Amino acid sequence: MDGQETERLVFRKVRRSDFDSWLPFHEDPRSSQYWKGLPKDPKEACQQQLNRVFERYENHLGGMNALSSKASGRLIGLAGLLVQHVDGREELEIAYSILPEYW
Repeated sequence: MDGQETERLVFRKVRRSDFDSWLPFHEDPRSSQYWKGLPKDPKEACQQQLNRVFERYENHLGGMNALSSKASGRLIGLAGLLVQHVDGREELEIAYSILPEYW
């Protein structure tokens, strides 16, 4: 969806420079309270998530897009389609995460 737009959002690929803007997601424990296996340190968790995004891009396994507000240009979340293997079958998962300040 890179380059796509809605009335209020712009979709683009995630960049390494998004780290500081995305870090508040991992600093708020409510954001990932039901996720398993994340590092306790928010910086490590953020880096691990972004690394996985780039790995998916490289391996053509779908991927998250950065969602930016048209009005402010600020990052508000990540969303995308992810290829997952579930019970021996390839499935397509709809995934999204929104920064807590935009909940």
